[in-house]
Amino acid sequence: MLFRSPPAPAAALATLAALRREDQRRCLAAVDCPTLVQHGELDAIALPGAARALAEAIPGARLERLPGIAHAPFLSRSDEVFAQWRTFLA
Repeated sequence: MLFRSPPAPAAALATLAALRREDQRRCLAAVDCPTLVQHGELDAIALPGAARALAEAIPGARLERLPGIAHAPFLSRSDEVFAQWRTFLA
């Protein structure tokens, strides 16, 4: 696990406020490096359509679903996430 404790509530709220203010979707088409988009299939925060739209907006991006995993899979199931990273980067 990467973090030992959850973020402070103020930090989490500040992050959500920044996400509301800043829409970077218009920049996605300019991404020009290999991109892996991972999505936990049980994620109730970022729905599957969001992951699909992200992968479709980035040229050449690859979408990988993580079965049985919810939001922030790199925290809860890092072994599976990192295995996909290693395969993608190989």
